[in-house]
Amino acid sequence: MERSIWPEEYRRIIAKTLDALPPARRQTTNLYVDLVPYAAGEPIGPAFQKIIAPGPSHLVFADENPRASFGHDCRYWLYDKSMRLAMHARARFPPFRHGKLESLRVVHEPVYFIAPQDPPSIPLAVGHSDPNPQRQRFAILFSGTSDRYHLNDLEYCYRMLTGQYGFAAANIFVLCSDMTMSLPRGRSALNWPDENFGPGPVNNEPYQMKARFFAKGDRDGFKNACQEINKTLQKEDLVFIQTSGHGDAELDSPYRSYLLQHDEQRYFSDEFCDDLKLLGKQHDSLLILMEQCFSNGFKAPLLNAQAAIKAKRLSIACASAVPSFPTLDGLFMAFGRGWIASHMSNDPYGTQPMALVDTNNSGAVEAKEAYEYALDLKDPFDQPIKGNHPSGTGGGKDIRLTEKG
Repeated sequence: MERSIWPEEYRRIIAKTLDALPPARRQTTNLYVDLVPYAAGEPIGPAFQKIIAPGPSHLVFADENPRASFGHDCRYWLYDKSMRLAMHARARFPPFRHGKLESLRVVHEPVYFIAPQDPPSIPLAVGHSDPNPQRQRFAILFSGTSDRYHLNDLEYCYRMLTGQYGFAAANIFVLCSDMTMSLPRGRSALNWPDENFGPGPVNNEPYQMKARFFAKGDRDGFKNACQEINKTLQKEDLVFIQTSGHGDAELDSPYRSYLLQHDEQRYFSDEFCDDLKLLGKQHDSLLILMEQCFSNGFKAPLLNAQAAIKAKRLSIACASAVPSFPTLDGLFMAFGRGWIASHMSNDPYGTQPMALVDTNNSGAVEAKEAYEYALDLKDPFDQPIKGNHPSGTGGGKDIRLTEKG
């Protein structure tokens, strides 16, 4: 929307906010104005941030790290009816309105995503399965509050599991936002990876994972999925978990990372570990890919809870100790895309792997190899970390998604 058609009062508060930013920060901060004023006492953003409008207020939202997935540093600039600054608050998440961002409009965008000009075709996943599987394999794909790139990560992972590895669809539990495929600012995700990605016959395909929607992206949904897996889990089986969506951490003591649920409530790492104990039975392998911001804070709690979770082997790949970042086109999370692409013959853009993945010539991609490949494709600002137990040969780092572990 061009600034020339904004009402005079909006132009004034946008100009005031820009003037308040240091010159260098103006080149790295995106600004949004909320078209719907806030009432006195109305919460702004997730409730746990405890940011309340001091009176009838107009909001300018400043995203200080636009390419990063939330949570990361941002600010709310609140102006009263006279367009005087009423409050300035530091925050970690956008100013959600009941889970939506449709009233926000960008007004200053020095940082933007770069869409591919001539995107190649995306390979169509074709499912296959072994008529004599060696073990059962289960998967939980989780995203609470979701942008396009989070939904795309879940879909890409779903296609990897069903198309590349022949997971039984009935063993995959997708916990996706509020199960509506809604996106910020009143949009909906209909086709993968975007609505107008390219002209090829396999581009803009409907999301396949919708067929396996199990619950909303929250703690209750995750607990129910673990309990469902518990019904048939055996000692030789594998459980794979992918988490995407937004996350952050309480940076004071004690340090606790969390996932943001679809209802904007926090799902902490210790709660996540407690709920994994609902798997209930001894099983061979637990493989976890975490893409959200501050996901590294889940590593130590998971390793400490391994015995109680009853996983003989455990491998964890976390995207970052700080905010994690999408790809430049805004369609995938960078680290997660690399981890998943390591298992595929082509990445989402139709490109073959840039380096040898199966470095030990075992004939299968193992957890350690997927992690190493993801390091090559991560964003420069990501800070990944892994955890494996046991650590020796045949331990967590050697976990495979194949039917024979």
